[in-house]
Amino acid sequence: MRCSLTSATILLLVLHCTHVLGARRSRHLPTASASPKAGKQGIQAELDGIVAVIPAGGPHNEMAMRASRHWRKGIKAVYVAELPPTNERIAEGKQHNEFWADYPDIWDEPWGRVHRPFDSRAAMAPFVAHQLLKREGIDYEWLLYGDDDTMWFLSAVADLLRDYDSDLPYFISDMYYFSAPPDQMNWRNGMLIEGATRCLPCNVTIPDEPWPLGHNWVPPVGCPCTKELLCDKDYRMWEFVREPVGEWSKHNCTAPWEDDEGDYYKKWMYSIDGGSGAILSRGLMEAIDHQEVERCIRNHFVVYGGDALISHCIWSAGYGMTQPIQSYFKPHVQMFDLGRWERRPLMNLLVDATEGNCNELCQAQAKWQVSKHIRSRYFNNLDATEAYIKGISHLHDTYLIRVGHPLCAESKHPPCGLYS
Repeated sequence: MRCSLTSATILLLVLHCTHVLGARRSRHLPTASASPKAGKQGIQAELDGIVAVIPAGGPHNEMAMRASRHWRKGIKAVYVAELPPTNERIAEGKQHNEFWADYPDIWDEPWGRVHRPFDSRAAMAPFVAHQLLKREGIDYEWLLYGDDDTMWFLSAVADLLRDYDSDLPYFISDMYYFSAPPDQMNWRNGMLIEGATRCLPCNVTIPDEPWPLGHNWVPPVGCPCTKELLCDKDYRMWEFVREPVGEWSKHNCTAPWEDDEGDYYKKWMYSIDGGSGAILSRGLMEAIDHQEVERCIRNHFVVYGGDALISHCIWSAGYGMTQPIQSYFKPHVQMFDLGRWERRPLMNLLVDATEGNCNELCQAQAKWQVSKHIRSRYFNNLDATEAYIKGISHLHDTYLIRVGHPLCAESKHPPCGLYS
């Protein structure tokens, strides 16, 4: 059976798929093995160190708040809105491990000539969240940063971060944009990666196998991933890739971005994709001067969008992005936002993986699916968006039960079906 997507019956279809799969005998996939860290502390200790950061505004406030509870499985969330929360909002949030912060949108010129009012809030959200958690005396290790319609798969998040040191300044994604003229862009599963400025993670075992086909340079191992490391002559992208991408990378190492002028393709596309999301470490939040980042964001009139603003200003602060090795060494695995504009591939993937009709690539994609951008504006209404998120969460829970992932067994907030 294969589930199909219609805007009117999303939840019914996915729940039907889940019910059928639960009743069907299927071939067992390999059981996920616990790491030494998980064995000593349990997955709940890992989840307790993860906080979702969600910029919220307008009618999306309610949708984001309700829908995120399906995938958050009880982990903390910080919503960053334009206005201070009401007492009722604060009280409701306490019941669901939710915190509210506010940061003003910018409506004045010259900001409005380039940016939307809420772009500043979207870019500042992780820093606002960090300050709130610090004031509340709440320890954390990682921030999951995305749009209000980004959903995260916590089993993959926990498995990914288990070997990462949150004390290091990490800015993690495998879905990002890197500038080149349109006819020279190298798309692979929606990711612009040819020569893209990035590191591989520190303290992660690199497999003893040939470098993946299609990679024309080997990113440095970033411990941490700094601008100085990526701009070193041994790693500078312009020595490895064709023009004009190379010229952009050379330029990228020297440009004072907030005052720069020029060609669109040389300025905008060094960025994470906000809907696909990124994972930011506590070490990054502590290493960066928040006032300098805010100054950079408020004086940046070259790039467009909160995701591009935060990417450029973190780069200006001296830090680059890190790509997980799971997708670097398996080029057809997309960890952040599988399928990009399509929703059906994720649904079909989870059905196949749960049934056991899954080859090695399919199993790797199911295991390492970290996030999905739902793109709520393309649904008929916000209720349909929430129904899709709820349905995918149920389907993913069924997959986790079948493979025996500890997320379903060890969490003090039993996550599999908790918010049904």
